[in-house]
Amino acid sequence: METKEYIGKVLMDNTYYGGEDIYSDGSIEDEILEIVKSTPESGYDDVIKEKDNWPILYHLSAQRENIVASLPISKKDKVLEIGSGCGAVSGALARMCGELTCVDLSRKRSLINANRHKDLDNMTIFTGNFTDIEKGLPCDFDCICLIGVYEYSDSYIGGDTPHKDFLEIIRKHLSPDGCIVIAIENRLGMKYFAGCREDHLGTYFSGIEGYPEGSGVRTFSKPALEKLLDESGFTNRTFGYPYPDYKFCSLIFTDERLPEQGELTRNLRNFDSSRLDVFDEKRAFDASIEDGLFPVFSNSYIVVARRKEKEDGDRCIYVKCSNERNPEYAIKTMMMETPKGERYILKAAEHGNESYPGSIKKSGEALEKKYDGTELKINKGTLTDKGLKLEYVKGTGLETLLDECIDKNDTDGYRKLILKYKSLIGHNADVAPWNRDMIFQNIIVSDKGEWNLIDYEWTSDEKIEAKDLAYRSLFCFAAGVPGRENFDREWFDDTFGGGADDYLSAAERERDFQRSVTDKALVLENIRASIGNAVVCALPEQKDAPSYSLQIYTDRGNGYTPEECVTVPNAYHRLTAGTGRVEVDFVIPEGAKEVRIDPVSFICVAQIRSLAIDGREVSFTKIRYRGQSLGPGEIFFRDNDPGIRVKVKGCGGKRLTASVIVSRVLDVPEEI
Repeated sequence: METKEYIGKVLMDNTYYGGEDIYSDGSIEDEILEIVKSTPESGYDDVIKEKDNWPILYHLSAQRENIVASLPISKKDKVLEIGSGCGAVSGALARMCGELTCVDLSRKRSLINANRHKDLDNMTIFTGNFTDIEKGLPCDFDCICLIGVYEYSDSYIGGDTPHKDFLEIIRKHLSPDGCIVIAIENRLGMKYFAGCREDHLGTYFSGIEGYPEGSGVRTFSKPALEKLLDESGFTNRTFGYPYPDYKFCSLIFTDERLPEQGELTRNLRNFDSSRLDVFDEKRAFDASIEDGLFPVFSNSYIVVARRKEKEDGDRCIYVKCSNERNPEYAIKTMMMETPKGERYILKAAEHGNESYPGSIKKSGEALEKKYDGTELKINKGTLTDKGLKLEYVKGTGLETLLDECIDKNDTDGYRKLILKYKSLIGHNADVAPWNRDMIFQNIIVSDKGEWNLIDYEWTSDEKIEAKDLAYRSLFCFAAGVPGRENFDREWFDDTFGGGADDYLSAAERERDFQRSVTDKALVLENIRASIGNAVVCALPEQKDAPSYSLQIYTDRGNGYTPEECVTVPNAYHRLTAGTGRVEVDFVIPEGAKEVRIDPVSFICVAQIRSLAIDGREVSFTKIRYRGQSLGPGEIFFRDNDPGIRVKVKGCGGKRLTASVIVSRVLDVPEEI
């Protein structure tokens, strides 16, 4: 192996490589390497959809890059990425900066990184242990990134204070005005309370409980992170709050722009393992937002920290990444703040149609002419080298104003707002263009009472009837929020000349529209069913709960029949809400060829803790089932007739014993 080699334009430096990849996901890395060698980056989404494989999704999805979307990195900056792995964010960093240096322990992963970014000429990858490599690194980096790395300090730095020591080490390699970036899970993240397994250990509640001794990994709450940064001299810092978490975020909030109630969606993106569903995470977040506690329970953090105060120029305080769309529509929306506290909105194209911001600007100009002379103001945009710059409108969203009326049961106030909205969408109703985005959430009422349309991305010459737009607005307003859809509904229907069928039609049109925008893209919510794992109900049992009786069927060579079924009503022992243990103790009939154990009669995840014939363990490889394997002895059954089949030919008269943990499933993936 050469000490230095080029993969395309990427330089790989193997000077410090010890000859063995200590950290590896196994043979799947060989498959990923072949994918990046043979497939252009634009084709990764198709591969992910075809393979239905968690590691391939995790390492190759473009959604991973979203976490660096708000970073203050420019083309003049030198960036160091520690723990670059397969390059999930390396490409984005290289495109943002002038020079990128990557460090990773694994040569295989570094080869994947180099091959997928082989056309980038500003990237160098060092393979080997960081503690060896860092001694030869320069001390003038403008930014040092630890994306999903800081939690492993105990394993790779060692000592009594590894997390503090890690910060001390990297501090030496910063330029005087440089910053460090830490993206990490919050050990008190709401998703962990709601039933997600700890990301690194795969266990329930281990981070919340403080981590077991010797786990080798540790994430932190916000106060704990702040304390570590303080001790290392990083007193100037800003916290970002990625949602749903930093790995696949679509939103990043800050203390200057925190989420509002109702803004977050339900988080069931459990791709790597099954999860519990202890409570509705979205509603719990809404409650924490109301009490000002969102930063405490944010699922992840991205921290930008410096050694001293620095005038940074314009800073991103909020970002929404809309790249789960077809490439021509992929866009990033950022709320920017100047050093003087002035704000503006910036819309930048992602890796697709770079002219897209310009087309949005033209839509705004056409709408400005259409609504000239009315009370509706169109948010003006200016094209810059960074994208479309839009005014930041101070005021209250129409959606919020309507909510306030609903909360106070103020029908008069509600009707007044809806009638004003009706007059605006009815203006020049037969004149092009028509703006599909003229919905409640895109209208801001300023402090002076002016109505402002802040988003007009989906504008076209295809006519939209005023009634259809009104019901789209109602559907988008009401979706997933109790109380909104039916408030003063009879009056709403009379006002727009519609009814229930129009609302349902609006819902169907919205689904069709979203499909047309995303049909070529990788939409994580759509692939959760095939790549993700089960969501197991942990809520108290309902009155209509199905039967918990154990049933055992015998097949003597002619299939399973009701006549060859034994029901054991008291075999189920409740452990917690939604979870119980089924104990099997069954004498195998003479002539039996196969026995089927039906532990319960509902959709579940079954964990086979033990399975034996006359005390001799039966290998999991010898059982059969109609379900999805979640791991050795763990099976997801997607219907209410779970069955575990065991071959028992020649075992007549012997005793079959088993212990199975079953957990009810609340959310059922559409496909397996």
